[in-house]
Amino acid sequence: MRCWISPSSQSTRIWCSSGRRTWARAIGIADQAVDAGYKVHFRNALDLVEELELVEMNGALKKKIQQLAKVGALVIDELGCRPMSPQARYALFQLVNRFYEDRPLIMTTNKDFTHCGEFFHDAIATSCPRS
Repeated sequence: MRCWISPSSQSTRIWCSSGRRTWARAIGIADQAVDAGYKVHFRNALDLVEELELVEMNGALKKKIQQLAKVGALVIDELGCRPMSPQARYALFQLVNRFYEDRPLIMTTNKDFTHCGEFFHDAIATSCPRS
């Protein structure tokens, strides 16, 4: 399954789907952002979540999220491949919440839509429409 969050002028949209075509579409969106002059940051989910969890334990999560929010868009690949601690899910939720406000966020996962609660709060998982 592939999920991405992209703010429009009216609201933020979250798309979830599966397959290589969707990943290609997500990469196409990122490429368009780069072509338009935006900085796009690609991160492996495991590395990012471990980093967020570590900075959260050190009391620097807000600062790290502000740093990540300076990019035009963030691509998180392979979300949900490994179980996450409650602290890691909290840190990831904070990052998604920050991007939800005004930055594009593209996420890929091999998890079915019904398992989004494994890495997000249930309120977010259940509000994610399928495409």
